[in-house]
Amino acid sequence: MTATLTTRLRVPAGTAKVCVASLMILSTAEATVPNPPVLMGFKQPVSAVDLVNSLGVVTHVLYNQTPYANIQKVSAALTYTGIVNVRDSSPPADTSRFDYLASHGARFDFVLRAEAASELMDTVHRMEAFAQRHPDGISSIEGMNEINNWPANYKGQRGFPAAVLVQQDLYKAIKASPTLKNIPVYNLTLGAAGPSDYARLGDLSSYADEGNAHIYFPKGAAPSSVWEKAYQGARASTLRLPRAVVTETGYTTSKGSPHGVDETVQAKYLLTLIAEVWSKKVPRTFIYQLVNNSASETDWTAGLGLYRYDWTPKTAATAIHNLTSLLLSGGTVASAASMTAASTAKGSADFSLSATREGVGSIAVQKPGGAVDLLIWREQPLWDAGARRQLVTQSAQVSVAPANSNSSKASVYDPLTGKTSQVALENSTFSFELPDHPVVVEFQ
Repeated sequence: MTATLTTRLRVPAGTAKVCVASLMILSTAEATVPNPPVLMGFKQPVSAVDLVNSLGVVTHVLYNQTPYANIQKVSAALTYTGIVNVRDSSPPADTSRFDYLASHGARFDFVLRAEAASELMDTVHRMEAFAQRHPDGISSIEGMNEINNWPANYKGQRGFPAAVLVQQDLYKAIKASPTLKNIPVYNLTLGAAGPSDYARLGDLSSYADEGNAHIYFPKGAAPSSVWEKAYQGARASTLRLPRAVVTETGYTTSKGSPHGVDETVQAKYLLTLIAEVWSKKVPRTFIYQLVNNSASETDWTAGLGLYRYDWTPKTAATAIHNLTSLLLSGGTVASAASMTAASTAKGSADFSLSATREGVGSIAVQKPGGAVDLLIWREQPLWDAGARRQLVTQSAQVSVAPANSNSSKASVYDPLTGKTSQVALENSTFSFELPDHPVVVEFQ
């Protein structure tokens, strides 16, 4: 049985209505995971720079009655997490807050505000001027946000027909702009939508460079319990495009919401989600959101932040910091190979991996200095929504045998805790216990 719940964020007076999160409520049955992998022979590593560059986070810098009013805190929080891709509303006449973040390394996915539809060309001209001031400051431009929740008025049309016209005209205007034409345009989004909703949009493949999805997880469900159905459903309006981005996803820690989990589970799930979107080669995934923009404990949307309302980091912020810092050691996102072009990994990782339980996944990651690490994880349900507590989970014994290696020991790094354990080579393999969240193996 599938039900739908749509909850709107309280928008402070004088701010833009954008990036409203919606929740798709699906079955909370235990996630289905693939058979245990045994990876033999050649495995092409993926650039750590490219992986970290595929991450983004949603902000609301125009929400001037929330923690986002402190733009210095926003910048510092982004720097700490290692995330530079920011999803926010298309710039208004005063772009000073966006200019500040761009001057400190942020790169924007600008989402067209519903209010901006009536001034579409003015908005395009503001983005052109922004791109001229900050040549690497715009990573993408996105159609309207959750148009079934925030309907548009445009050229005498309202709702879905208006939003489709806006998407068409936005795409044409961006591709006609000498300044913006090479910036990818994402499709518009729907919130908590079904097949009939996407059918109303028709085929927008000619008016976007990437499809676009919003994916949330009901009652602490594991990522794979929802992901594929929601992702493929959102692609229905851009099926001629080979892939889609995800511009909203995350887990809430709102204690009074039936969908809230504790901060440790939020961190574990987000680490697992990051590993899985990397393995699926999702071109960009934006976590919703940087900081709790309300102190409410009953509104599920209020607890989605990586930071608490007072700007102290949740466990998730620390874990993402630990993961990005380790993978980028020897370089940074900003300096390694430039953020505007892929830094293709070279070399190979030749190894075999086996595990005592099903569902173990792995990615070989080449760091900026050339070393290859293994990111290893196993998804499993972590949260009992009825009892509102963590489930008892099962670890797996994992053995990794690198071929043609002179390594005699390896380090297993846990991004959740920041701790490292040493593992010695025995019988040509490194064996260790895999917990209920991802770890990184480095060979010495």
